[in-house]
Amino acid sequence: DPDVFDIDRTCEHQVAFGRGVHFCLGAALARMEARTALNALLDKVPDWEVDLESARRLRSGPIRGFTSLPIMWAAPV
Repeated sequence: DPDVFDIDRTCEHQVAFGRGVHFCLGAALARMEARTALNALLDKVPDWEVDLESARRLRSGPIRGFTSLPIMWAAPV
């Protein structure tokens, strides 16, 4: 129901930036901004690693990614 806000809803049919003729024009900008922000963060935290044992993959058709991707780093001394 598009007229009801339900914070607990499932997003099984989410299409992220769309596809085909309905592809979002801002998708490339959003990806570049995310990449730039992540690179800036990781430059400030040099000793980090991904906990692949705890990572959980998203399995949803054309959308790839993780539902959980724990990252660990040492606190500065």
